[in-house]
Order: sequence, then C-alpha cells, then structure tokens
Amino acid sequence: MKLILDEAKLPLVKWVTSSTKVSKKLRSLDFHMREESDENLPIVKILGLNWDPDKDTITYKERPEEKEYTKRLLCSLVASVFDSLGLISPAVLEAKLILQQLWIDKVGWDKVLNSEIQNKIIKWHEKMKEVLRLKFPRWIYTLSTRGTFFCDASPKGYGCAIYVVLPDDKRELVIAKSRVAPAGVLTLPKLELTAALLGVRLSKYVRGRYSVERIRYYSDSQVALSWITSEKTHGNLM
Repeated sequence: MKLILDEAKLPLVKWVTSSTKVSKKLRSLDFHMREESDENLPIVKILGLNWDPDKDTITYKERPEEKEYTKRLLCSLVASVFDSLGLISPAVLEAKLILQQLWIDKVGWDKVLNSEIQNKIIKWHEKMKEVLRLKFPRWIYTLSTRGTFFCDASPKGYGCAIYVVLPDDKRELVIAKSRVAPAGVLTLPKLELTAALLGVRLSKYVRGRYSVERIRYYSDSQVALSWITSEKTHGNLM
C-alpha cells in the first residue's frame, strides 16, 4: 500500500506503533513516523476510537457537562460517545432511554428540559465520567479461541455480549450491542427472542473475523429458547 501511494505522490505519514522494535524497523525503511519519542506517545485516533499506544489500550474521551440541556444537546452528547464495539453500550443505553421518553412526550428540540429530566441527565453524566475512564485491550489473543455469548432483555431494552475465552481461561469482552425496546410494541418474551437474534447476527460477524472454534450461547428465557428449538411455525414474532 505504501509503495502504491508513494508512486501516486501520496506519502503516508505519522505512522504509530505500540512496538518499539517495529518502530525502529519502520524508521530504517524510511517510514515517516510521528515526531514523539517511542516512550512517550500521545493518544491517537484509529477508526474513530482513541488508542493509547504506550499501553496498547482503547480509551474514551470525556465531554464537558452543559449548564442546561435540551433534546438537541442530549442527542449531541449521546452521539459524541463513539463506541463502535459496544464496550460501554449499557451505560449509553440509559441516556437513549431518556431520549426515547422525550420523543414520546413530543418535547421540542430546543426547549430547556424540566428539572427532573435535567437531574437524570446530570446523574448519568457523572456516572459516564467513571465509565469513560475504563480501558480495554486493543489486541486480544484470538488463535483457536472459544467464544461465549450472552443475551438478555427487559421492558426498556435488550442486548447481547460476546466474550472470547483465552488459553489461560481468562475472558475478554470482544463486542456488545444494546437497543432501546420499542415502547409498548413487543412482549418481554419477544424482546428476549430479539436479543437472541441480535446476538446470533453479531456472532456471525465475530466468526468472520476471529479464529473462534466454537461459541456457546446463553439465554435465561425459557420461552425464547422454546421458540428457537421448536419446529413449529409461530408466525412473524418480530
């Protein structure tokens, strides 16, 4: 890729690596590395995520708190938490539920929210400060690993998470997804089934990108499991 772009006079610059050995090798091959020393690299953005090369971890950026919130500002705040892997999706779901209620109540975009909603957002923002300090490993050993899948639902939302089981029997969260439940549309068993469907689709994505030998699926919904294993046609459950 570098050779092709060099021929087009589009040199790639500011290369970053978490490995000192790789960095020295790249410098010897005339790769344009970042100017910082290899021992004190700043946090950089990769595919929208914040990456700390020194510790080789994925981190999140905190957003300042607003004095007063409107629906527009809350939407902006939620959208600013870029979490493509869903690693902190349960925490973000709480704010999405507040937004759902604002839509149900038909609150205007720029109307200052009442004190009750303001307090909910402030409490959520305080909790998010702790959540955003979490760090996740960028690299996970995924050669001949096993996967574990969990899904669950409540009347407010549903979601799933996939962990890989490492050779030392340690578990690492790989990816997760959460969704706000449609207001008053689906019963709890149907939401449980929807969570299972979301998880199976997510597991296909994981299988296509990692060397996962097998994935075990877990759900505590007897009704959803009965529907899944039954050969009868139950109609359109979604």
